Amino acid sequence: MPSEIKKPKYVRKYDFQQSFYRPKDEWFLPIQYIIDLLKSKTKNYSHFVDDENEDEETTEFDVYEYTKQTSVNFDPADPKIYEGNKIDHDSKKFITDKYSFIKTIFDFDEKKWMSAEEAQNKTIELLQQNEDIILFQPTFIYKNKAIAKPDAFIKYKDEYILIETKGTTKTKAAHLVDIQYQATIVNETLSSLFNSKIKKFFLCLVEYKMDKKNNIGFVLVDCASTTKNGASVNETEKEKYEKFSQQYIELIALYKEGRKDNIKFSDLIYNSENIPESKYKKGGEVKTTYLKFLDNFNFINNRFSFDERIEEIFNQQINLSPSFVPTDEYKMCWFKQTDYWIELREYFMTQKKYLPFHYSGKLFRFEFAMDLYKNNFITEEQIYENIKKYTKAWCRYIELIKKNNFSLGGFDQNSVSLIESLKSKTKKVYFDFESINLATRVIDNTLPFMQTVNQVSVIFDHGDKVLSNSNNVLIDPQQIDLDSYKQIIDAILPSKDLSMCSQYIYIVYNKSFEVSRLNEMKALFKINQKTYANEYAQKVDVITKNIFDLADLFNLETPVSIAIKKNHGFYSIKKVLPIIDELYPDIFNEVKCLDYKKLHLIQNGSQAQKESTKRFFNLITNDEWKEIATNLKIYCENDVRAMIATEYMLYKIIQP
Repeated sequence: MPSEIKKPKYVRKYDFQQSFYRPKDEWFLPIQYIIDLLKSKTKNYSHFVDDENEDEETTEFDVYEYTKQTSVNFDPADPKIYEGNKIDHDSKKFITDKYSFIKTIFDFDEKKWMSAEEAQNKTIELLQQNEDIILFQPTFIYKNKAIAKPDAFIKYKDEYILIETKGTTKTKAAHLVDIQYQATIVNETLSSLFNSKIKKFFLCLVEYKMDKKNNIGFVLVDCASTTKNGASVNETEKEKYEKFSQQYIELIALYKEGRKDNIKFSDLIYNSENIPESKYKKGGEVKTTYLKFLDNFNFINNRFSFDERIEEIFNQQINLSPSFVPTDEYKMCWFKQTDYWIELREYFMTQKKYLPFHYSGKLFRFEFAMDLYKNNFITEEQIYENIKKYTKAWCRYIELIKKNNFSLGGFDQNSVSLIESLKSKTKKVYFDFESINLATRVIDNTLPFMQTVNQVSVIFDHGDKVLSNSNNVLIDPQQIDLDSYKQIIDAILPSKDLSMCSQYIYIVYNKSFEVSRLNEMKALFKINQKTYANEYAQKVDVITKNIFDLADLFNLETPVSIAIKKNHGFYSIKKVLPIIDELYPDIFNEVKCLDYKKLHLIQNGSQAQKESTKRFFNLITNDEWKEIATNLKIYCENDVRAMIATEYMLYKIIQP
């Protein structure tokens, strides 16, 4: 693979962006190459990445950017690439339809045989020859050193419009960098050849609205966000409206699309000094991200030199063997997190000299781990003594570790009381969900990136301390519909009699996921006017009102918690189970747990989601799906058995 990687002839948009959050010796390297390289350096270690940062499962992953950014060959069955290409195709149709009065369309993606110089000459020729035209992926070369290829570029009666497509529903701070790069390069050509400049800037985002199965809708947005992850609605505002009602959806879209603050891209690029303070101040203070944007792209005082940055990138040589030594570039960048963050953290964790990085980000942030490392605070004693940026979780961790009242770490009386309360409940249901998370609608009349539950595993203890066989329900992603949720909910309930079901406690690990999904099911039944909506609303309420979250006992951000010293503040089920296997093998075996690392095909939630998504997009055969389905059930069941083992371990811990 290294022989195939070459430094690009021109600085690209992604090279420009990455220069802010990657060390120089990692510039130009494809994401997958770096990931593979990091994995090769950690494959002989037993450390297992915690779920704490596996955000792909629950957040909006931009498959369009992922598809466009890379230059390596991918597995044709990669669902991210498939959906990225779908977004590419569908967004072009949306833009074409939006500007249907423009009849001349030229798509450079259909002319990939052209060199960059040929594509630029063709771009200029088309702009000169046509009064109105839509160009997809045109080419603009800047001072023979940098290249820009806007996703769409429109000329309409001497007015120029630039559109960048994103596979998300939110405008984010990273998009400011994207637009600024494109604007600087394209305007250079427009100014020199046409004595003009871009008038309008848009993001083509996935539209946040209800839509039919297999659809992706789009919307053009001209507003920027000055926050890293985009603006969000607080729960109090959302509670004013019925969940998934039109008003509810419109409120969330208002924030996602940047229309709440209404800071225009054109104003940021051409008139940033005229933007009212109310747009970028919060509580009288200027938003941090906005300040950093002005520091790096300051159009008022011109403190940032675009040409200098391009020159620096252009002159940098490619390095196929990066050092992966912690540097300031790895600190959480103000507009984007490193693309290979999980693998990088795994590498830092498995190197003993990088001890500060062993700790969960919930104890202290990665930036502070960097500071500890640079100051050579590398032993546990040095770390304990030099923590200055306290968090409640860190204080709680130290308080409990100092108790040292069991072999793993420490706990307090509040934990004992909660565990004893759990033990007093004789009738229990243990369950776990797996889901699909796509821009494409998986079920009719749902929102983009709505977690679609297609799997549940359930084990009952009916009060006799005998565990039932696991009921593993897996809905074929190609056949799932709203009615499938009835089967998911019914599988969790121990009886058709809801009064009997209310006598059970429903045990999960990280209840926010399961409770959110159940409430979404209930709301979707109502919005879609299902005849069984009231019946299943009652069933969902029985479950959510009697739910118990085992993870709360290990979450150091809560007042009732247990600190396991060896896990350094991480507490996912995949971090707790190995402790049980090591110190309480009798429990591990009694509950019939399996080692996650030895599971076939599916070892974590991201892999489960990936395989189900392949099936949804019909990227695997029926025979392949049968094998995958078997392993999906094994994986999900193991999550449930790991919960039970964790509960049993807790009883052992508090024994005097």
